[in-house]
Amino acid sequence: PKDYESVDVGPVLVQYGKAMERLLHQAITKPICDKIHAKYGEPIPDELWFEKWNEKEKKWENPTLPGVIRSPLGLNKRTIPLGGWKGLKGDLRKRLANKKRKKDPISEFYLSELDHIPDHELETIGKASSVISELRNGAAHYDIKTREEVLQIRHEVVEKLNLIIPLVARISFKK
Repeated sequence: PKDYESVDVGPVLVQYGKAMERLLHQAITKPICDKIHAKYGEPIPDELWFEKWNEKEKKWENPTLPGVIRSPLGLNKRTIPLGGWKGLKGDLRKRLANKKRKKDPISEFYLSELDHIPDHELETIGKASSVISELRNGAAHYDIKTREEVLQIRHEVVEKLNLIIPLVARISFKK
């Protein structure tokens, strides 16, 4: 169009975020989930998903697993959202340390697998994922991005991706 400044090219940023989610899923999340499914079954038994059975209402209550790892372990096998990577190990440790919660062997196993990744590398992944998530969400949900804006933001996104790619390439979760 003649007035190309008014065209929203923000969806380009959405694709960068999707690419990063898929990269992290294939390199880290999926191999861990495959090991968990091999150990506990697929689908994971309800008594491992939830803290208690409500006999009166005939349903399970209080999810045991944190939402960030429930998504990739569930039947839909979704990726961990980009914002979920920041502080992932710390969140799992905090949840497992809570004595009021039911023992959670799946989160323990997930954390033990993540412990194979040096903390500083997972922290880099978390920070970069957060930045890309914020930029992507703005472009996807509420901002209209011009070509010039996307080109400026793209530089920052590519910089973050370039930090992540060599880290992920070194991480080798074997089945």
